[in-house]
Amino acid sequence: MANMNNSDIEAKIGERSTNLPWYQVTIPSTKLDGAIRELLEDYAGIPPSEVEPHVQNIGISNSSTSLSHPSHTILSFSRGTKFLDLGCCFGQIIRRLVYDGALPENLYGCDLRTEFFELGYDLFKDKDNLKSTLFKADIFDEDNADMKRLEGDVDVIYARSFLHMYGWDDQVKICKILASTMKKEGSVLMGRQGGGKVAKEVTFPLNEENKMFVHNAESFRKMWEEAIETTGTRWKVECEEVQLRSDDWKGAEGMVWVQFIIFRE
Repeated sequence: MANMNNSDIEAKIGERSTNLPWYQVTIPSTKLDGAIRELLEDYAGIPPSEVEPHVQNIGISNSSTSLSHPSHTILSFSRGTKFLDLGCCFGQIIRRLVYDGALPENLYGCDLRTEFFELGYDLFKDKDNLKSTLFKADIFDEDNADMKRLEGDVDVIYARSFLHMYGWDDQVKICKILASTMKKEGSVLMGRQGGGKVAKEVTFPLNEENKMFVHNAESFRKMWEEAIETTGTRWKVECEEVQLRSDDWKGAEGMVWVQFIIFRE
């Protein structure tokens, strides 16, 4: 099974085709309701009438990116919890936690592409105010100083739309890395990824030479068990499948979101 080459993917993203199932030329107004609108109006201070033009302006000028609203599945953590958003994109989850009362200094986000951070500052108008830490990281880079500093000190890792970019073998490697990072009893790995009712390997849309493995709940549990079998650690895995809506993903038949919460015991 081919390994994912992050440097190749990073170079490919900027020139990728917009003929992709998740790509939307403009963001539908229905995607700007609820939690994300609350965040843009109350946290970023954008007047209600200006929310859609503001977001569309960010999206139009940066059509290779998309906006994800904060997930309703995020747990209520204590104010002192140290939280890492893995593949944080704009950092919208971090802003939501700040808005909900989390200590900004305890929130961290990393991504392979740092231009997402600048887009996040533009989107939420907080470049001079956000006290959380955003840093560039390749999950396979063992020498990343920022990741090393968090090892054994992070309470919650949030991995949304991240693992599914990789094949089975690389997902196992990543989960081993994450398990070693979360050394505290009660640490949590949680997130959501694209999956299917039938688990299988598919071609990665941004690089046909690489493969990605889309899970169902059963295969995800098996993958996690394989990742930790030599670690001597115990974990409780909660995992479920949620049907994709057609407005989330063109041709969503047979596809699901695989939502997971994994607790270290």
